[in-house]
Amino acid sequence: MKNNILKITLILCLALFAFSCDSDDATGYSTWDNLPSPTLNVTIDFPNSQNFVETEGTYNFTATLTEPQVVNVNVFLEATGTATEGEDFAMPHSLTIPAGSTTVSGSITIHRDTEPEETETINIQIGTGNEANVASTNGQAVSFTLIDYVSCTWVLETSDTYGDGWNGGYIEVVSEGVTTQYAEDDDEPTTFEIVITDGADYSFTYVSGGGTGAGPGWESENYYKLTAPDGTEWEDGTMDYSGIPTPGEITSGINDCP
Repeated sequence: MKNNILKITLILCLALFAFSCDSDDATGYSTWDNLPSPTLNVTIDFPNSQNFVETEGTYNFTATLTEPQVVNVNVFLEATGTATEGEDFAMPHSLTIPAGSTTVSGSITIHRDTEPEETETINIQIGTGNEANVASTNGQAVSFTLIDYVSCTWVLETSDTYGDGWNGGYIEVVSEGVTTQYAEDDDEPTTFEIVITDGADYSFTYVSGGGTGAGPGWESENYYKLTAPDGTEWEDGTMDYSGIPTPGEITSGINDCP
């Protein structure tokens, strides 16, 4: 009797085992377990080689898997060259494609640098080949040549005879699409150092605060002297209330650093 019970039990176990294996997916493996390792491809939205004066800029890239993975995939970046990371440029050293996803995007930032220095280089490999869980990596090698930012300084001296600052008048400086206003706002003369890029456009304009000497602008109190990098001077207004600065353009052109 015991033997019969053991035989029946054994038959039931074998049947259950066979049924379990047969009810798995068609391949006998989980859906992703039998997939081949994917390829990692890196694309960029800019030319591989860049040469420019050091100006602020962002350069984007994307890493894409041909198939999603059940684990995270880390994409690595390496940089060499003479430029200084953190000062001249910034970049991630790794990015993560999350499990189940196929893409991740990142960027390289070039910083504007006004310090005089030699031409510098940056060489960056996006996708180094050290990535795990991929069959191969089609990375991108990009390079940046940073030409020194060349500029020179214009000097603007302003004063107010009465000592209460300019009453609405100001000097407007426009260069490379950026407009800045300068005005005396103290009881002591002020000196402004205005840095303009070599080869950039510029214009200096005096804007009146109104009136012909008295209120509301009290223009007879306003005086300025503008000195170009080559020593050329423009001077207007008086320091004894005897005249007023002439409204309008003072000078304009293309900056030519000596």
